[in-house]
Amino acid sequence: MKGEVMKHFEIGITTGGTREFTFRCDGIHNAYDAINDAVNYFGLGEDMDEIMRILVKMDENKLVTHRHAGLNVYVRDGER
Repeated sequence: MKGEVMKHFEIGITTGGTREFTFRCDGIHNAYDAINDAVNYFGLGEDMDEIMRILVKMDENKLVTHRHAGLNVYVRDGER
């Protein structure tokens, strides 16, 4: 849409402080899927219902970042 600022989600996963993985996603559904995969694979123990609420707040520009137990989620302006 004309005049709309594009944004994307950046998801960082830290495992034991030695490895960090970063994913960039264009929309909520992609961000949710990436987080869900990481939570299951790395056993991060996140509440996925709460993650969805957080992503919606980010999409509505009410929240910029979420950090918890090895998971960092950011919403950024601009295309990825």
